[in-house]
Amino acid sequence: MAITITNSPQIFTPSENMITWQVSTDATTLVYFKFDVLVSGSDLLLDTFNLYPTPLNPTSSYIDLSRLLRNEVKWQADNTMVSLVAPVVDPLFAYRVVITEILYDSSTQVFSNGAVYSNSADKFFAFQSQLDRIAFHAYVQNNFVINSSTSSRFLTNKPDYVNVNTNSSEVLYFLQTGQTALNVVVNTYGASGLINTYTSAITGLTTNNMYRLHASQKALGSILGISFTNVTYYTIQIFDGSSVARTELRTFNVFEFEPFYSFANVWFANNLGGWDVYMFLNPQKTIATKKTNIKQNIYALDGSGVYTDIDNGIFNPSIENINTVTTTSFKAVSRPLTDLEANWLQELYQSRQAYLELADGTLAPITITSNSYPIKLNKYNRSEPNWVDIQFTLTDNISPTI
Repeated sequence: MAITITNSPQIFTPSENMITWQVSTDATTLVYFKFDVLVSGSDLLLDTFNLYPTPLNPTSSYIDLSRLLRNEVKWQADNTMVSLVAPVVDPLFAYRVVITEILYDSSTQVFSNGAVYSNSADKFFAFQSQLDRIAFHAYVQNNFVINSSTSSRFLTNKPDYVNVNTNSSEVLYFLQTGQTALNVVVNTYGASGLINTYTSAITGLTTNNMYRLHASQKALGSILGISFTNVTYYTIQIFDGSSVARTELRTFNVFEFEPFYSFANVWFANNLGGWDVYMFLNPQKTIATKKTNIKQNIYALDGSGVYTDIDNGIFNPSIENINTVTTTSFKAVSRPLTDLEANWLQELYQSRQAYLELADGTLAPITITSNSYPIKLNKYNRSEPNWVDIQFTLTDNISPTI
């Protein structure tokens, strides 16, 4: 008797998409497969399922683990500027499976365990991501996971060659597996070509599989000491220990806004499991308050012990406010959008988690209240630049000055 895994997910699979396992056996007395999901590297049991075959296929069965595994991951924004590259753990969950045949001998009327599939070295990952049906059908993990054979993408659909300035926030998330040496290489360029090259090693590769990489001018200046004087653009790419490029090249155009603009950096979880940031301009702030109060008798004893409706020249209030809840809303406008940016920004409206970056760099949760997003393209509207308004709210009495 033997168990055969006829279909398994890729090592790294988006948690919100199908994570399908299909097994079969040559045992003719199979009743069902006992399918255990364990935390990788341990015997900690996450859940157990009984996979029953069908009459049309009495020696095979399958299961989709996405509903189980999506509960083990969540998005993790990280704006700390202690290090250029930092591991993130919440969006990634490593698991393995143990499959046992449950057999039935009709002559003895006894159930028994048959063959077992169990490999303690197995490590499969579900990462916080949700691809649309077309994108998931074409999903190949090596396109998104740094490996030793191909060049991979960062976890973003944000267009390349974006305009950034000294106040912009930019982050790149990436996955990696099986790497022993990786380095971030930043090149700065001016009007005459290359100005300087900066290299920073990525640590913890044997224990971490997902990372956040700072890509903004303010972070690169603070962490690597990069001067952007006379810099017109800069690039970021990850290389292995043999100086072979293992990621796409990302280019950032240095473009300073007029000083009279105010801005708001909005962070949002993207469809690939990373985070993107877009700088909106001239946020207009509105506050709404909701008060809870009680009615009370206007007559009370004053400081002299006299029962009256006035005390020391102040009339007693008939209503006392006992609580005030403030909701802060903003309306802001984008910069002129390219067609690629206009298509990409739909992820902001689809995102289930977004933050407003405050003046000190901390992130405050927001809700995007704009419910529709007309994707206007310049090729269809050439009379004026393409731009979009956005509205979002903060609660919990957060009323930032930005």
